[in-house]
Amino acid sequence: MSANLLAGWFAPLAIYISILILHLVLPARRVVGYAVDPESGQPMTYRLNGLLVFAVVLMASLAAGWQGWISWDWLYANRWNAMGGACLVGLAYSLVAVLGAPSTGRPLAADLFLGRRENPQYLDRKVDAKMFLYLA
Repeated sequence: MSANLLAGWFAPLAIYISILILHLVLPARRVVGYAVDPESGQPMTYRLNGLLVFAVVLMASLAAGWQGWISWDWLYANRWNAMGGACLVGLAYSLVAVLGAPSTGRPLAADLFLGRRENPQYLDRKVDAKMFLYLA
């Protein structure tokens, strides 16, 4: 198995983790949303910094290409491996999110499609799953 093949499979995970770290460390605007927290009954708050995260990712990608750290078409050249890695990351998160929540009484296939939790948030409510997926 070549190093490029493995790198292609793990590239989506590395990209997702990088975006998550940027989302956590870059300044964000706090906005009160319309979704209600089922525990407190209060509207949920969201951290919004997608445009800033996008700008930093874009600049980092351009810098990596200009410096020769990675070829400009590396992700395209490894697109099939990266697609497989992205699918595996998505499936793994789906299983962890669904199996880590209490059962709804529906079949597992229905829970995988519809989910078991409403508006999951992580890391002391700093990361909202839906908002993170908008970033990634």
